[in-house]
This record gives sequence, C-alpha cells and structure tokens, in this order.
Amino acid sequence: MAIDDEDLCSDCVEYNSDYDYYYDDVNGDVSDDGENWQLEEEEADDELEEDSTKIDHRYQHLTEDELHARQDADTAKVSELFAIPPGFATILLRYYNWSLVDLQDKLFSDDRVGAATGVALDGVPMLVSDRPLVCAICFDQYPAGEMRSAGCSHFYCHDCWREYVHVAVCDGPRCLSLRCPDPKCSVAVARELIDVVANDEDRARYATFSLRSYVEESNKIKWCPGPGCTVAMEFVGSGGDKQNDVKCRHGHEFCWQCGEEAHRPVSCETVRAWLEKNALESETASWVLANTKHCPKCRRPIEKNRGCMHMTCHPPCLHEFCWLCLGSWTEHRFGDMTSCNRYNEAGNLTDDMARREQGMASLDRYLHFYERWVAHGKARQKAVDDIVELESSGGCLDQLSEATGVPVTDLCFLTEAYKQIAECRLILRWTYAYGYYHLGETASDEDRNVMECAQGEAERQLEKLHDCAEESKDLLDSLLFDPLVAVSLSLPTGDDDDSARDKQNAAVKINAYRQRLVGFTGVCRAFFRSLVGQLF
Repeated sequence: MAIDDEDLCSDCVEYNSDYDYYYDDVNGDVSDDGENWQLEEEEADDELEEDSTKIDHRYQHLTEDELHARQDADTAKVSELFAIPPGFATILLRYYNWSLVDLQDKLFSDDRVGAATGVALDGVPMLVSDRPLVCAICFDQYPAGEMRSAGCSHFYCHDCWREYVHVAVCDGPRCLSLRCPDPKCSVAVARELIDVVANDEDRARYATFSLRSYVEESNKIKWCPGPGCTVAMEFVGSGGDKQNDVKCRHGHEFCWQCGEEAHRPVSCETVRAWLEKNALESETASWVLANTKHCPKCRRPIEKNRGCMHMTCHPPCLHEFCWLCLGSWTEHRFGDMTSCNRYNEAGNLTDDMARREQGMASLDRYLHFYERWVAHGKARQKAVDDIVELESSGGCLDQLSEATGVPVTDLCFLTEAYKQIAECRLILRWTYAYGYYHLGETASDEDRNVMECAQGEAERQLEKLHDCAEESKDLLDSLLFDPLVAVSLSLPTGDDDDSARDKQNAAVKINAYRQRLVGFTGVCRAFFRSLVGQLF
C-alpha cells in the first residue's frame, strides 16, 4: 500500500492535545477550538465557489426538457446532413450510442450501415396503401389508404399495427428496435409510423423509452441515481480525471464510474466488494466458521480447496501446516502424525474452540469496520436533513434572522458548515471500507498506525465541527425561549431602546459564533483534503 507516512501524519503529528491547538499545514495558522482560525469568511466562500466551479466545468446538469431539446437537435442535425427522415436518424444515432461523430464517420465510409440497422437511407419510414389490400394479420380486406407499412411491401391495417406496437411497448425498451411484423422482413419501424398508429399512452411510453435510451446508451450522460431525481449529468471533463464524485443540483452525490454513492478515498472495486460483503455477511459468517481456518503463522483465513491435508499459506507467508491439527508440516513430513490420528479429548475440544475463536475473530474485525461505516452514514444523513431544515421556509435560518435582525444571506455560514459535515462524514465512512481491505494482516504496523492516526484525528476534528454547528440550535433556543430576551426582541425596533440593544447583542453573539464555526469548517476542509489526497 503506497502511503506517504510523513505527509499523511503531518497534521496528526503537529496536533498538540494538551493545549487543544491545531496547526494547519496550509498556512501555519493556529486555532484554539476554532476561535482564532485566520481563514477569513470571504476566503472560505471563494474556496467553496472554486470547488463548485470545478465540478460545473467537469459535469453539466440536464433536465428532461433540456434532454428532449438536445435529442431533437441531434436528430435534426443528422436528418439534415444526410437528407433522411428524423425517424431514420433516430434509429441510426441509437445504433451508434447517440454519438454524432461515430455515426458520421461510419455513414461516410461504409454504405452497409443502413442495412445493419434496418434502415433504407433512400427509403421512407411509412407507406400508405394505394389500392385495396388484405391485412396479413387479421386477413380482412381494406380499401386504399387504410393500410400502412414500415416502408417495405408488407401492409397491415391500423388496428393490427396499434396492437403490434402496444405489445412491443409493454415489453419495455426493446420496442425501440421494433421491426416489420413479417418474420422475413428486417425493416425497422420508425417513429413516424409509431406516432400515426399508436394510442396516446403508447406514444408517451415510446417517447420515454427513447429519452432513456439517449441517456443510458450514451457514453457521456448518466441519470442521477438519487431517489426520485430526474436530473441527468453530462461529463465534459478530460478522460484522465481521477476524481469521479458527482453532485447533482438536488444534492445527491454519486460516483460517475460505478453509480454508487460518492466514495472517496476508496476505489470502485473496493466499494463493490464491501457492499457485496455487507449483503452476504450473515451467510458468510456461518460459512467462515464451518469452512475456514486461520494460518497459524500469519492468521489469514484459509479455505481448503484440495483433497490432501497439506496446506500452504498464500505468499508472502508460505507457511506449511496440517489442516487437521494446525501443526507444522515439517513434523508431519518426517512421520510424526500422532497429533492428527490420536484421540485427545482435551486437545479435540481445544481445536474446536480455536476454530470458533478464529472465525469469531474474523467476524469481529468485520463488525468493527461495518458498525463505524454505518454510524457515519447515519450521521451524514442527519446532517443532510439538517440542511433541508435550515433552508426551509420558516426554518432555523429564518428564525435566527428574525430574532437578531441579521439578514439570512449573512447566516449561510451555517448551511456551508453542515454541507462540509456531510461531505466529511461521507469520506470518513468510506475510510473504514478502505481500512478493512487494506489494513489487514498483510499491512505493516507502520502503515496501520499511520492510517489509524490520520483517521482518528479526522474524526476528532469532524466531531468538533459538528458539535459547534449544533450549538446553533441552543443559540436559537436562548434567543427565542428566554422570556426577557424573547419579549424584548418581539417589540418593534424603533419603538424601544431595549429591543434595539438586545437585537444588537444577539447580532454580536451570532457574529462570534460565526467566527468559531467558520474556523472549524476551514480546519475540517483542509484536514480532509489532505487525507483524501494521500489515500486517493
């Protein structure tokens, strides 16, 4: 594991618990519980703006209306460029994952593109019968103009077409690849024919599937996986970006690569393994107890996957031992098998207990990391809920503003603090998944100590920030529910000197509190950026 010990522990080493000071590596300023933190609020706001600008430069938010407009524009561009109907352009674009560049390259270089998609580039998406014909599905005869085809010679009546499209739409997104009902015909059914023969509900569902295809089959656009969120995100950054965390305009954070929640500083592979383990752990714990033993030397869990009792641990340990008695195989090699075949009641009981202890030790280690992973997830959700309550109409910000006369815009430091808390909780949550997989038996004591030191200090700084942020509720209670202050603050400012003085005193309290909270926010931001930078 590549960890720069000196850099990662630099913040931890310079932390002096006796005096409760924190020395930040960024500018060397000193903070005593955040009160003397020298990061001015304006600088903090600029820093936050810089971060959000960076995200906006890499990802673009798209609503459903914007997606429809962009899809229609891409379709019209291809239709105009190659002089083909819009329905044909849609089929071709979908075949090439909605990439204009790929489609243009293929159409200019390969004449067989149309045939592969069921589209005749010189054809039409729909034909109307010009003479009486018999429908090949219901076998009823219809006069001229009553039957239609998908541009081929196979004509069907309106009712049969409507039912055919209805069944296809009910089957899901595969309706976008619909072909002529004739089994021997591969002509594609284009949007122009769908719009004529389908009912309103089926037309709407077909349009929804088409829009979903525009997002889900594209290489650069993805839906936000947040519950009930209809925003799509388009990646417009460079392919070499290491940072895959995305935040939509509704605050949902997810990983662009794997679609799971944002999980800095761990990889998508680690997240996948961790989530699978969480889902299966109830069965896994029983399986570990029944089917594995720990190597007597390095304590790694070993599964017996061959017939003989001669076990060899994985590199770099390579210890050889007996599966039955866990004794060294060196002794067995020279004929001493008595510990395996001789019944010994005490020894047998000890071996059984040892196996259970080994299994429980593995399970206990998992539970240690899992419980903390869950706890920080719940704490993060509480911070997110607090943000919603703060920003709601009549929420904490509005009440503080009304009680102190401070504009709501000057109280946004509270919201920023909770946003920082939510971000840090998420990072800290995933450091436990990182620790479970990267700080096991194979990790050196030095690497483990470095990580645990940084992780512990991160928790300490985050708890100080979270405690300070929650003081806002006590501050609000003191202003609203202290009888003398509440009555005084309720009087019109211009009619009573005491009211004006009390509001001024309340504003002073808010300003002092603001300086402390902004200080803690800056400390946490700097520390967690350092932590992520070393592990990511």
